[in-house]
This record gives sequence, structure tokens and C-alpha cells, in this order.
Amino acid sequence: MKKTVAYAALLLIAAGLIGPKFIGASAKERVDTYVEALNSNTVYKASWKEYRSGWFESGGTLQFELNMPALAAAPDADATAEIDPVAFGFDAEVTMQHGPVLTREGFALGLVNWQLDLVQPQGLEGMVQWDESLPLYSAAGQAGLFGDMRFSEQIPALKLQIDAGAPQFDFSGYTSGGTLSGGQVEYRGSSRGMSTAGPEGGMEMGAIDVDFTAQYDGDLVDLMAGALYDMQGSVKLASIKAAGDEPVFDLQNLVMDIDSILSDNGDLADIKLGYAAARVTAGDTRVTDAGVDIIVENYSAEFNKRYTKLLADSTGNTDVEQIQAQMQTFMQQDLLLLLRENPELKLENLRFSLPEGEFKGRAQIKLDGITELPADPNDPEFWLQHIVMSANLAADNALAERIAVQFAQMQLSNNAPPETTPEQLAEAAQQQGPMMLGMFGQQGILVQQEGQYRFDFSYNKGESVLNGNPIDLPIGAILSAK
Repeated sequence: MKKTVAYAALLLIAAGLIGPKFIGASAKERVDTYVEALNSNTVYKASWKEYRSGWFESGGTLQFELNMPALAAAPDADATAEIDPVAFGFDAEVTMQHGPVLTREGFALGLVNWQLDLVQPQGLEGMVQWDESLPLYSAAGQAGLFGDMRFSEQIPALKLQIDAGAPQFDFSGYTSGGTLSGGQVEYRGSSRGMSTAGPEGGMEMGAIDVDFTAQYDGDLVDLMAGALYDMQGSVKLASIKAAGDEPVFDLQNLVMDIDSILSDNGDLADIKLGYAAARVTAGDTRVTDAGVDIIVENYSAEFNKRYTKLLADSTGNTDVEQIQAQMQTFMQQDLLLLLRENPELKLENLRFSLPEGEFKGRAQIKLDGITELPADPNDPEFWLQHIVMSANLAADNALAERIAVQFAQMQLSNNAPPETTPEQLAEAAQQQGPMMLGMFGQQGILVQQEGQYRFDFSYNKGESVLNGNPIDLPIGAILSAK
């Protein structure tokens, strides 16, 4: 018994003394894998500027570079001019304590405890101000013995101004943290907000809260390459206010939701992006309960990977003809990966309210039964035999009249003689708006039911129905029109 205890003690001591060396080598290999994946992008580059290997601890300096075309930095530049890259960069100090015994945050068992601090930003000198006793970005984490991980990150408050005449950007900072356990990632972050100020006005953005949960058993490298995964998350923004001499825009309680669900075999994904705002005020117009859900169903995971790679390869490329040629080749070779899965795009729960009433709607379009691409991708007859779509819109009577009046006033203002006064335009629009609704009603485009104007349309591979009545709609001629 005593020998067994002694042997066990020796094994534990050996693991504590020998294990860190192997764990350190493994951690370095893992970081190198992520660096290699990052370098597959034409814009981002990373490399070890210095690396120090120790028995119980290792680390070094990672050098990151971001190269962008000068044209992107200066949109008004001559597109035919020679483009020089604009480089930004920074050094990141990395330290890793090797397990299995970790002592940085008290005694714990684990693989590695790591810290990354962004220092020495290059190309931003004189533009960014912050408390330089803090790193401009820091992240820390600890990996457990059985694959679990916890991490945190922080960006301090900072000010950014490109030059003396440019608007100033004030950011309150950002803190976040998360865990990885059993194939589930949880992440939460928050900021008190940000603002911009300049000669022509400014913008204030209120508190930001980020909350994501994802289920993924794969590797971070796969995610960087565009792998899809199950995820539920939200970004909540308390307010956005933009103003000049007078308030011109005010948005309250914006919520952006995302929900991604993979098929059982992982080949397809259904993705929903939801947007909702409690109130939006723009000038004299005040909208409440505005929102829409954008849904993509039967989205090919393999297509997404290849499209992500295409974007990564073309990012930073300023040769327009080459980019167009790459896109054309991609469409010829890989578009069928998407189309053969019968992809569908939906707009659900489209809504907003004005004092005159509510607007609600939904729409969808699906490509069904495509097994091969046409010889001529611009052939409308091919696509019309595979399109299934519908739209259902409804607006309260008073709201529909307001929309019609505003539309009529916009049309009149574009064609009115210069001497026409705003009052004359408004009076003419008040007359023409209801007449326009009446004309649409006579043509069967709109119907009135239960205090609403309604529009219900469906198209299924050549057959059209409008408000319950079959119609001969020359969609092919419309799509073919030059």
C-alpha cells in the first residue's frame, strides 16, 4: 500500500514537472495554426516577432498587419490612379503559463493560462488617445484539462480623430467574457456607448449589450474558414440619436436577434436575422413597433465555406476586372451547391405603426427543383420555371392614404414647375393620393377589407394569383426588359 501511494506521488510530481514542457509545445503549435489560418486572408497578416520558450511559461510578441488599398481609405480618389497599400499594425504581447498546475489566479488544474495585450499600434499615431497604462486591447483565458475554457476581453475608453478637421469619436470601452464547455460557447459583452461630434452635428449611441450562445464541436480554424453552426444571440442597443442644430433622428431600444440552426448532417442551415425598434423618430415622423425578420432556409454550408474563401482571397484586391472574373468563375463552378438545395428567402413579421394606423406584411421567394445551371445564366424562362414567391401586405385605411399622399407629393415635386410652392404641392398631393388608391382598387391591385387596404400576390412556376384571382402576369417580359 505504501509503495502504491509512493508511486502515485511520484507520478503526480513527474506530471507537474514534465507535463508543462509538452503542454507549452502543444499551446505554441495551436497558436501557430490560428496564425496560419489568419494569414490565408489577403488583408490580415500575423507572425511571431519574438518567441520565448520556457519550461513553465512561454510567450512572445505577435506582429499583426492590416493592409488596405489607399482607395478604400480615400473614396474620392481617382479609380485609375496607382494604388498604394495603407498599412496599420500592432504588436501583441502573449504569455502562456503551462499546466497542469496553474497559479496565476490562485491554485488550479488546467492546460494553459494565457494573456494577450495589444501594444504599440502602428499607423494610428496621433489619432487614438487612451490611458496608455492599459493595453489598447486585452484578452485572457484559461483552458481546462478536459477541453473547457473561460475567457475575457477588454477595450479601454478611447478617443479617435483622424485629423484636426474630422469628427471626433468617443468610445466608453467594452468588456466581455465567456465560457466553452461541452461543445457550447457562451459569450456576453457590454459597453456604455459611444458618440461622435463634428462641425455638422454628431451622434450618440447608448448602452450596448451582446449575448450569444453557440453549439459547436469543431475547431476555431473551421469557423475562421466559414463553417456554420447552431447559434442564438442578440445585440441590444439602448438608443441612437443623431442631430445637427435640431434633432433629426432618434431611435430607441433596437434589438437585433440571430438564430442559426444546422440540419442533422450539418450540410444545411436555416438562419434568421430579426430587427426590432420600439420607436424611431425622423424629423416630424414618429414610427413605433418597427421590425422585420429576415430568414434564409436551406442555405448550403459548403457554399458558404467557398464563398467565404472567395471574399478572403479578393479582399484588398483593387483590380476590378480580376474580381469580376473570379466572381464569374465562382458562380459557374459553385452556385449549384446553393441552388440545388431549394434555398428560400423570407421576410416575416414586417411591421410598423404610425399615428394613422399599422402596416403589416410578409414575403418569400424560393428557387425550387434546380438540378443544373442553364447554358445562359441570363435566360429568364429558366428561372421562371423554378421560382415560387408570394407577398401579403396590409395597411389600415388612414395609413394607406398617408403613404399614397406622400408618394404623390414626391412624384409631383420631381415634375412640378420651379415656381410651384410647397403649399401647392401638398394640396395637389392631398387630392391625388386618394385617387391613386381608388385607381389601384379598380385595377384589382388593392382590395379593401375590414378597414384595411390589402395586397396578396403569389407566383408558382408560371402561374400568378392576385388577391384571389388568377392573372396573366408577363413576368418574363418584365425580367427581360432592358
